[in-house]
Amino acid sequence: MGVIAAPLAALTGGGAALLRRAHRGGGRRALVLPGAVAATAAWSVYLASGYSSFLAWPAPAVAVLGLAAAMLLLAARPGRGRFAGRIALAGGVASVAAVLTAPAVWTAQVFDPASASSAMGAVGPAGGSGQHGPRPAVAPAQGAPASGAGADAARSVRAARTGQRTGRAAGGGGPLGILSGEDQLSADQRRLLAYTRARQGRAAYVFATTSWNGASPYILGAGARVLPLGGFSGRVPFPTEAGFRNLVDTGRLRYVLVGGGRGLAPLFGGDGAPSTAERITARVRSDCSVVPASAYGAGRPARTSAATAGGAAAAPGGAAAAPETLYRCDPGRLTATAHRPPTPSRPGR
Repeated sequence: MGVIAAPLAALTGGGAALLRRAHRGGGRRALVLPGAVAATAAWSVYLASGYSSFLAWPAPAVAVLGLAAAMLLLAARPGRGRFAGRIALAGGVASVAAVLTAPAVWTAQVFDPASASSAMGAVGPAGGSGQHGPRPAVAPAQGAPASGAGADAARSVRAARTGQRTGRAAGGGGPLGILSGEDQLSADQRRLLAYTRARQGRAAYVFATTSWNGASPYILGAGARVLPLGGFSGRVPFPTEAGFRNLVDTGRLRYVLVGGGRGLAPLFGGDGAPSTAERITARVRSDCSVVPASAYGAGRPARTSAATAGGAAAAPGGAAAAPETLYRCDPGRLTATAHRPPTPSRPGR
């Protein structure tokens, strides 16, 4: 949604301007604006009515506002009297209120802790599609016996809802174990962060990671300046291989945290060729020095964020997540070996 938000806003603004111009032009075209407002309000009422248990009042409020807006716009068509301008202004205000009331109320609900459990920036009711789509199984009424598949489904729904409520407090939960509730670091992660921060110097980043999975606990939980190679999806060509070498050679990046599975990359497809982040990772493994976990006080390599937050050592897709390993990249190493065959990693400190 972040990618298409700006084009949608531009399309909405341009469309509203054209509808307003047609309304002022009179004739049959003047009916398009009130019709569009009425249709949009009706669709909003339909969607909001499916979640009456979440918020009951938006649906009737939007219905009243939409009806009033359509009637005012119809009454404000050119040639309808000297008060047409004022009526059109009132119709415009009612139209904006009718179109934006339900989305604005649902968006504001993210500030309510009881409704802030959805991932990927989703807003509105969580735990089902409402009355207009697939709905989760409902637990039997209190005192009624639960048995068979219905009981199993009800228990699953209760467990999912419990996980949503407790995930944030425990520092985990959420789809794939990486999209919500990552507000706490494990002991090993705190030690690793303290180690790299103490040696950051003038570097722009505390360290880089090979996936958003590995970066998000440090970014969300500690506000650390961590560079996820490949961006959120793992397939964004940033930094490029040349750009990464430049970061290392100029001292803006010293450490790279490698491992923890492929993160979200499998969810975004691809042509099967190694991504820029994967090529950089291979170069780091061959040319940079391994920092032993004992150097920053951990008995073993720090666990992945999915394992730490969600309690499961599995990467997306069900594959076991590889242990994370910290590497130190010295200036000149990557540039000097950019065209040489990979060599085994050397221990570092």
